[in-house]
Amino acid sequence: MIAGMKGTIYLNIRGIYAAAALCVCVAVFFSACGKNAAVDETTEPTVVTPWSEAQVFSLPQEEPQNEAPKADKQTDTDRILKRIEAANAVYGLFSVSKPQLDKQDSVEVEEGLLFYRVVDPDLDTMEKLRKYVRGFFSEEITQSLLNVGMYEEIKGKLYAVDVGMEAGVNMGTPTVEVTEKTKTSESYRLTFSDALQTSYEYIYAKGADGKWVFTKFHMY
Repeated sequence: MIAGMKGTIYLNIRGIYAAAALCVCVAVFFSACGKNAAVDETTEPTVVTPWSEAQVFSLPQEEPQNEAPKADKQTDTDRILKRIEAANAVYGLFSVSKPQLDKQDSVEVEEGLLFYRVVDPDLDTMEKLRKYVRGFFSEEITQSLLNVGMYEEIKGKLYAVDVGMEAGVNMGTPTVEVTEKTKTSESYRLTFSDALQTSYEYIYAKGADGKWVFTKFHMY
């Protein structure tokens, strides 16, 4: 989903600063959010935007395991959900959250577009960020996320733009169906109990290095 979106994300980020005199209608994940109202000539228009100050990144306690889950169904389901929750938190580093930032250390990458220095010692360079994300996702997904443009390494230090998308609609507790399982790959389908019975598919596979990562990941 993220692949090829770098230009789009940059345009959206710049729009936060450039659209001060415009009223816009923005689709936020599953629900559309719009505002149509007559504007008095003496009143400044309201800017409707899905961008806001990013949440501080935090990872759920359980990270993806390097071993395939055991056969017990209930345990298997719980482990799958926790695995996806952890990966979704890392995925969120490129949408809803950011590592801790130093707001006193900023770089104006473009006019009006500020990036702030990442102070988390585990994620303060692009290589550390890449290695961390690679622990959850395939190389292809990892590279696509890094190409979004939310992070820039400047003089050996990692900087991030301090904006994040609003949280998605709470769709309740999902049910998990294991659609395929082999010694080197697992496929899941999550179905949410909303009116549309929304479902997402994931593929979790064992790489040549023996680590299990998501090779297909769809959350939003």
